Amino acid sequence: MSVDRLARMISSRGLTEENRRAVMDRLNEASVDPGDPLAVMFVMELAMARMPEAMARRMRAELSDRNSQLVASLRDTVRDTLGDAAAEAARDLRHRAARNLAALAVVASTVLVGLGIAWGAQLGLDRRSGFLEMLAAHPEAETWATLIAANPSVERTIAEDCAPDSTLFLPQTDSRPACLVPLWIDKAPAPTPEAFPARVMTELRHRVTTAPGWLFLAIGVLGTLAVQPLIRWIRRNDTGHQTGR
Repeated sequence: MSVDRLARMISSRGLTEENRRAVMDRLNEASVDPGDPLAVMFVMELAMARMPEAMARRMRAELSDRNSQLVASLRDTVRDTLGDAAAEAARDLRHRAARNLAALAVVASTVLVGLGIAWGAQLGLDRRSGFLEMLAAHPEAETWATLIAANPSVERTIAEDCAPDSTLFLPQTDSRPACLVPLWIDKAPAPTPEAFPARVMTELRHRVTTAPGWLFLAIGVLGTLAVQPLIRWIRRNDTGHQTGR
């Protein structure tokens, strides 16, 4: 066996220069010529000894590649998951903020309406107190009290019978409007059951026509705010049903 053939065998087995020197040292120790066929035994021995190390390096390299791929995949998954979670959290936060603002608006509107009603009631009480004091000091207080008791709806009577196009309306005298207001001089009899619904409708119609505009505005705002959550709930359920289909 020639030296060149031994060198080619060492190279084909993937042995390094350090391994080649180790083979030559073993041959010298055993007094074996490189061209001797026994030299092959030393080459095979060293190649077999290196095999586990080479396999271990290859496995470590493959494991490192797989770990890199796994880390990259996990990083992408975590990034996508966190992105979706952040978007969902932002949407939920906006929805909660909208609900809280709507609830705050309802509470604020309710408080304002309540304060307005209380203020109006207090003004009414103050005016009524002043009127009662004036009536008590009037020399014909008893007569006026009788007329008031017999005509509980003088304001409605004036609104209905004293319009400018009414036959009871008189031309202005001294720049003051006048009207032939029909007044009862005695209390009305107790209403019959048949007349009660008509009386209720008349009273309701009078209340509606004489109510201040801000009251209807407040009722409209409160109604709109109260209906909005119901509309959103209906739309959300309708979207859920369509998605389920």
